Amino acid sequence: MIIIRKVRGLIKVDSEWVLRVSLFIFFSILFVNAISLKAVAHSNGQASLPDKHPLDTSKYHRFVLDNGLKVILLSDSKLNKSSASICVNVGSLMDPPEHQGLAHFYEHMSFLGTKKYPEAKDYQGFLKTHGGYSNAYTAPDHTNYYFEVYHDVLDGALDRFSQFFISPLFTENYTEREKNAVHSEHQKNIESDSWRMRQVKTNFYNPNHPANHFSTGNLTTLANVSRNDLLGFMEKYYTASQMSLSIASNHHPEMMEQWVRKYFSEIDGRKSEPIVYPSDYLLPKQAFRIAVVEPVKDVRRIQLEFSLPSIDQHYKSKPVDLISFQIGDEGAGSLLSYLKSKGLATGLSVAAYDPSPAYGSLLIDISLTEKGLELHREVVRHVFSYIQNMREEGYKMHLFKERRMMARLEKLYSDKGEGSDRAVSLANALRKYPIEVVEEVPYMFTEENPLIYEDMLSHLRPDNMLCILTAKGINTDKVEPHYGSKYIYFEEEGEYFESLVNAPKIEALRLPESNRFIPKKVHQLAHRPVRLIDESGMTLYYSQDVQFMRPKVALFFRIRQTTALANLESYVLKQFYAECVKEALNEVSYPALVAGLNFSFSASEDALDITVNGFSESAVSLLSYIANSMKKFDMTDEKFADIKKNLIIMPLQNFTKEAAWKQAKFYKNEMLEKEIYSPSEQLVFAKTVSKEDVRKFIVKLFWKGHIEALIHGNLTAKKSKDAANVVRAALAMRATPQSQLIKKEVLSHDAKESILRVDNIDVKNSCFWREYYLGEDTPKNRAVSMMINNFVKPIFFEEMRTQRQLGYIVWGGSSQKEHTRFCYFIVQSSCDKPHTPDRISVYADEVINSLPKRFRDLKEEDFNALKESAKEKLMEKATSISGKAAILFEKAYRYHADFERNDQTVSAIESLDKGTVMNVLLKATQPHSARMRSVFLYGNGHEMPKDLKSTFEDLRKWKKQRTYK
Repeated sequence: MIIIRKVRGLIKVDSEWVLRVSLFIFFSILFVNAISLKAVAHSNGQASLPDKHPLDTSKYHRFVLDNGLKVILLSDSKLNKSSASICVNVGSLMDPPEHQGLAHFYEHMSFLGTKKYPEAKDYQGFLKTHGGYSNAYTAPDHTNYYFEVYHDVLDGALDRFSQFFISPLFTENYTEREKNAVHSEHQKNIESDSWRMRQVKTNFYNPNHPANHFSTGNLTTLANVSRNDLLGFMEKYYTASQMSLSIASNHHPEMMEQWVRKYFSEIDGRKSEPIVYPSDYLLPKQAFRIAVVEPVKDVRRIQLEFSLPSIDQHYKSKPVDLISFQIGDEGAGSLLSYLKSKGLATGLSVAAYDPSPAYGSLLIDISLTEKGLELHREVVRHVFSYIQNMREEGYKMHLFKERRMMARLEKLYSDKGEGSDRAVSLANALRKYPIEVVEEVPYMFTEENPLIYEDMLSHLRPDNMLCILTAKGINTDKVEPHYGSKYIYFEEEGEYFESLVNAPKIEALRLPESNRFIPKKVHQLAHRPVRLIDESGMTLYYSQDVQFMRPKVALFFRIRQTTALANLESYVLKQFYAECVKEALNEVSYPALVAGLNFSFSASEDALDITVNGFSESAVSLLSYIANSMKKFDMTDEKFADIKKNLIIMPLQNFTKEAAWKQAKFYKNEMLEKEIYSPSEQLVFAKTVSKEDVRKFIVKLFWKGHIEALIHGNLTAKKSKDAANVVRAALAMRATPQSQLIKKEVLSHDAKESILRVDNIDVKNSCFWREYYLGEDTPKNRAVSMMINNFVKPIFFEEMRTQRQLGYIVWGGSSQKEHTRFCYFIVQSSCDKPHTPDRISVYADEVINSLPKRFRDLKEEDFNALKESAKEKLMEKATSISGKAAILFEKAYRYHADFERNDQTVSAIESLDKGTVMNVLLKATQPHSARMRSVFLYGNGHEMPKDLKSTFEDLRKWKKQRTYK
């Protein structure tokens, strides 16, 4: 896998729009577009593709305010929401030594009131009322603040947002209170192995470099931070010349520019000198440096980190992109393929990024088998053998050309996205790249530069590397103070180090060859779901794309199983089967991924799901290959053992170390779903499964069943039927009536009742989880549920997190499970605070019981704003062909071809009055009528009250007495 953090969010992308042109114009454009792309394919990528998609009406406008604020505006009538982001060129690297985490704490405090809008809820409450949300993050060298909201209130949102950077209050009351929120966030991360490993390795960075620090902060490091410290930080760093602003909306650029000048010109215009960071964060050393860290979960992982010169300045030639692409290759002859063949690894990823403008980093992460853990030094040596191959073979011109071709196709046909991700990526890019090319950078492969490539590759040396090994059962002698991670550190010179410097050549390793999945031609076509096949054994819905005009298609196939396989053993064997299939397909699916094809294969209680999406020409070929591989089972005993241990057993064992809220979600579902299998139950059986068991199970799996399919995009009806029939022929299943297929059934909660489940869990956080039944899934109940969701979210967050500081994770709202609607209230609390689930329940009851009155007291304009927000949510358009296909597939099969579902809900919202919603909320939440279910999980450090008992002693016996439908 390749993970290259360039400009956040830009590569995944596109906005949805409705095509209102005549068929004559439509097909004329398609023909011209197809000819253009075909010309490029025949010239091996040398000819020019169009600079812009024919239907892309987006416009960019860029300027710099007099105070130095850089601004980029995206205007696009097809965006569902407006969004904005400000990137500030200061992050955790500038934390004072005595106040580690100050930059992160400052970010938190910015949300808690400004001179113009003093109440903490004035900003977030406004956004949530109008279908939006906000957030921020602190990186090493920058901090980003962002929001999204419906278009009609963008003016008001920008007014409130701008005040963060003009007149934040930093009141003493909130200063002390928000330290608890930062501490709670840190507590949430304490049992995250990625956070723990990240902190351990900072100990081995240059001790005089700011990267050697604790970035998030906690009550100890922030204990003496005062309001004056925050004001000083703002005065020093939060000036307009250090900021970049992006806005994406359907408003005209001139209107947006007026708002920018009106609201953001007051930001401090003092000229600030750019922050200069030293480049030597990881000092070279003639030794193999390795820290071995004891993880929380049972994981085996090795990470190699290399210090690089600055990466982002080479955005035209992208040398590190090319390097990462080759090391991260998963095709035949790749490093990962070789490690798998030796039974040493199960996965590999490469990440390259710039922690600051002065230096970059490249990380190679490898998931190890037990054998790989034992032979981890060999694994490292194999990595250097592959790197040595890269040096010897030199710069690959064909690789650059293929990456350039895919970048151009991505620019034309990828889903550019919207909302906060789009705004964040633009603001972040604006701070790093020339203002004239900000949106183009991800797609720019304009300069072949072998010299820069070779220079970057030269930094992948053993003396420029830090190695972090994570594994259970290692003797340790040190403890990292912030996370409590146990570790041991070694430095080794001599023979082994020299073997890395002069890594041996391995004949089986070879660099990526030309990719056969790169498209060579495209076609474009047309419209709405129709049932092309409705036969015993298979149903196919089909629709042509008339909105995106991209040469892409999405193919969704669900293979439903019979009730004969509705048992624990079959479910576990399906998981084994799915992992084996994915492993067998990896060397083919990986180059397909590189060529713009996405493929997924997964198993659930009732089905196997296959999705393929990407360029139409190649997607059908890949689907055919997958279908014809599904019954084949050719795998070594060693590889099967690796899959069993690393992809099945270890995740099941690690469930008890998952976040408290994730465990609470499962505990809740275990009560609500008739057939569900706990990780502990699965684990017992999984340990007994052999390769031969899986082989035999394949016969049962495809003996009988039903295929549910949907194909959407630019493919003819005939080719769609042909593709579906390829899958049917490959599986050759006997048809099964719908009545004999597995169907998920959920608890019937038809009368007033309070169900409680309490338990202890082995993590350092507790969780309060509560749900109230709202009604069956009808248009009216969907409408009411959406209104309640918009109303509840800001109130519960404000009361439980901002005001009472009960936990970092606080959620409230409404949702759906199968055929019922419900509202939920969730708080994850840290065990170093006295906020146990039973105590949180008391506070939650106060807030929940007040909701009907608060709703009754809503002003009419606020009620109407809730309605408009709910309607706009329903009218949001999919942003890609694959996204729309997923929606259509759900409507086709989960909702029985109810393609007008959203329109019916919009009509129901329009007819709602305040009394109707209030009565539903009152009936749902008040003690005399509530149908309530709760889960209280007590983490290490929280004691469960002795008199607190679950509704049942034996869950299985209790479920047998209940009705599920």
